[in-house]
Amino acid sequence: MKKTFEIYDACAEREQAKLNEYFDSLSQDGISIAYVRYVGHLFEKKGYCVVYYGLQKNEIDSDIDIIAYDDFETIFIKCKYYCDDGALSQKHILKFFEDSLLWISLHNTHPIIEHGVIINIIATNTTLTLKAMQCAYSLNVQRYDKLYLDTNYPLIKCLFHQTLGYIYVLPWDEIYDKVNTKIFMKTIKEAEMEYSPVWAAEQYL
Repeated sequence: MKKTFEIYDACAEREQAKLNEYFDSLSQDGISIAYVRYVGHLFEKKGYCVVYYGLQKNEIDSDIDIIAYDDFETIFIKCKYYCDDGALSQKHILKFFEDSLLWISLHNTHPIIEHGVIINIIATNTTLTLKAMQCAYSLNVQRYDKLYLDTNYPLIKCLFHQTLGYIYVLPWDEIYDKVNTKIFMKTIKEAEMEYSPVWAAEQYL
């Protein structure tokens, strides 16, 4: 039993070390994924159910990255992260608006769009050109520009799973982008006061 706890503690320390270096180890595609997750996190914190639509399809630059909804509204979100000084152009706004209309037309019986108001939001760490701003205004696309990636936000998702019990999920766990929660923690030590890692819980299935 002592050896089991030693292995468990060693795994926890190793995972915390990976967590500490998570953002530093990301490729450009990895940063884009992290940005989508950060934007989704902001809406999860507000109480929305969040579907990481693009990431669940293994698409880094999807037509729609996030669908967030509650009892009153459904929000389609497009995330654009730039590592340089580029700005979003009018074509980005038009493409996103067309994609959201197409999604609604193809899924017009989907329960996710039965929540009243439909809202389109484009989130980016950069700015928009003047024509892009005017286009967004005319199409009623809300802008979250200069929304920078906060590398200090809590990455650990904690939840109660009907099969696995009280678990926490890390960014490299397979189910990470399928998890919705309002409970986030920054360190594994903090998470393990009430939750078990998903890999440990899966051993008992």
